[in-house]
Parts: sequence; structure tokens; C-alpha cells
Amino acid sequence: MHESFDPTPVRELSPDESPTPLWLSALGVALLVVGAAVWLAGGRDEAPSDARPAASAAPSGGKAASPDGARP
Repeated sequence: MHESFDPTPVRELSPDESPTPLWLSALGVALLVVGAAVWLAGGRDEAPSDARPAASAAPSGGKAASPDGARP
């Protein structure tokens, strides 16, 4: 059978449970710090969309494109 649930937090480990190694906690903190530094230093590689030059509607020849067979 299962033991009944006790909602009170445990203040000490059971005798057969080992504590979390200190290096594991340090690794987690180091990964968090490195990830935050990369995210903050990454910045934006591209210019904002409003700063990009707009593509012109006319081809580089200067005249507007007309469908084949159309007369001006």
C-alpha cells in the first residue's frame, strides 16, 4: 500500500537520500548566466523593418511594366 500524503514540507533528507552535489547547482547558475549574457549581447542583426529601403514598383529600366500586347 501507499503511504498517505503529508502536505508539510520535509526539513531534512531521509538517511538513504544523498544531498544534491554543489557542482550541479553551480552548473545550473553558470548556464543561466552564460545564456543571459549571450541573449543580451546578441542584439539585433538586422535593421528594423521601417529602416529598410522599399523595393520600387518599377523595374530598373525606369518604365512601369506593362502586360504583353498592351498599348500605351
